[in-house]
Amino acid sequence: MDLLILHFGRLEKNRLSIIHMPYKAILLCDFLAKNSIKASIFNAAAETANNKKFSLIGLIEKYDPEIIGLTLQWHSQMKGVFEASRRIKKKFPQKKIVVGGITASFFSRQILEKEKSIDYVIRGDAEIPALKLCRQIKSGKTDLKSIENISYRQAGRIYENPVKYKISRRIFNSLSYSSFSHILNIDSMLNVSNNFYVKVKNGVFYSPEPPKKRFFYIASRGCVFNCSYCSASAYHRLCGRTSPVYKSPETVCRDIKKLLSYGIENIYFPTFPDSFRENNFYTKLFKIFIRKNITFNCTIDCFHLPRPPFLEIFQRTFKNNLKDSHIVLSPDLLDEKKRKLNKGQLYSNRELFSFIYAAQKYGINVRLSLAAGLPFASRSDYSKTLLYAERLSSFSNLEITMNTIPIEPYSPLFLNPEKYKVKLKCKNFNDFLLKKPGELGYETDQLSERQIFQTISVFNRVMSRASEKFKKIDIKNIN
Repeated sequence: MDLLILHFGRLEKNRLSIIHMPYKAILLCDFLAKNSIKASIFNAAAETANNKKFSLIGLIEKYDPEIIGLTLQWHSQMKGVFEASRRIKKKFPQKKIVVGGITASFFSRQILEKEKSIDYVIRGDAEIPALKLCRQIKSGKTDLKSIENISYRQAGRIYENPVKYKISRRIFNSLSYSSFSHILNIDSMLNVSNNFYVKVKNGVFYSPEPPKKRFFYIASRGCVFNCSYCSASAYHRLCGRTSPVYKSPETVCRDIKKLLSYGIENIYFPTFPDSFRENNFYTKLFKIFIRKNITFNCTIDCFHLPRPPFLEIFQRTFKNNLKDSHIVLSPDLLDEKKRKLNKGQLYSNRELFSFIYAAQKYGINVRLSLAAGLPFASRSDYSKTLLYAERLSSFSNLEITMNTIPIEPYSPLFLNPEKYKVKLKCKNFNDFLLKKPGELGYETDQLSERQIFQTISVFNRVMSRASEKFKKIDIKNIN
């Protein structure tokens, strides 16, 4: 094996989180395989939750890869990833270690300065840079100046080559998420795929949600929004993208048909940047599903309020699966002015409530995601949001949750705390590395971190009384 990509989560005292790997790793392996590089993925977080006897060293000894890749998508992975890289380098000093992902891209220089066990960082999209790097390492060549998007250490100095590669639609379309042959522990991965974390009690892992095979299908890369708390827009600027790139609907349809043949029960679409357009990507995709009679349990995360015709096409596509399908909306706050300040989105509460009402007429379930701790939001804003939420609880098709949003490196509020009137606790690489589970990393001029968590506790208590179907979520369920 040339390259083994490992994914590690975050192991805490009573839970293991970030068990979902970044699924673009499957596409990377597919691309490398098409170019004669033998690459595989092993989800170590999922394996830890399923197999008490899992041994990292034993795994590497078994497959003996020349290069080891580590996913570093989320900043809360850092501790686990760095601990793993040190263990690997100590036991196998000759093996080259490369990391990639959103957090790795933002902190590439700091990672190479601090973690001597890590040899390379790939910034942004990885397909072409990873291929060139693997070929150079396999050939024994040390000149890396021509490889775009990589940072590396050489002769005691750190070099960062320009980010020039971003995935094209042609390459995106040529790659398949359904290439499960690249995943060495696919059964363990799917066994916990319905959970964002697993709980630990007396050394035993167990899932809070019932077993269900779920797959997160990322049909696009890039985002048109610039939400105060999200680093996606900064990351895609780093990648060199000025607009989202989509796989073609026809390619996605073929890919999903194969995924369903593996027993996947729910397809979750977490990216929908053009949801506000009339003839958007998923409208085109769902029309193909109808034509080809493809249906499944579907969850779709809408970045913006979709146009009303989208409800009809969703109902027609998933009419036999509506009970277990959902449209997810994230207004974050039911104060229009503060929502606009944080998300830049212009839809009104009246439009939002009309959409929920129309969805109920179509028999479509809606999940409404709210957030505590947003910049500019006061206690009175959350009181107003709670009153709205109580009224909305009468809708039979609606689930409402409220959670915290931890600080993300290079999000607008991180880059410009004065503008957003927040006090940062995480100001640099070391702060993110040392941030404890459950900490937000900031507080606003209106609410302290403690008051933010109290806001959620009050919300959960009131909503539990207002609606029997209300499902309280773990307020520590944050990255």
